[in-house]
Amino acid sequence: MIRTQIAFNAQGRRVGATHHRAKLTEKDVVMIIELSEAGLGYRQIAAKFDEMVKMPDGTETPGYRPAWTTIRDVVKGNTRAQPIAKWAWIMSGKDEGESE
Repeated sequence: MIRTQIAFNAQGRRVGATHHRAKLTEKDVVMIIELSEAGLGYRQIAAKFDEMVKMPDGTETPGYRPAWTTIRDVVKGNTRAQPIAKWAWIMSGKDEGESE
């Protein structure tokens, strides 16, 4: 079994990067907010994410590139705005060495 730590809000719902539909990591969210505070616009920040998913040889990595509307929602607090009330450990899947 694989042990994973999950964040929950006060209502017991998954929040943040541990939510099953989350696309952005906590690091991405912090970077978006910092770039916004530095004066960059939503489209400029989204363009930076396009630059960040390229490999050194110029090929693209399979990654999530948020649209400017996603950036706007993060900056305005429409998404990722819920505080973590508690953490819990869950067990899921199988370890690599585990047989059926």
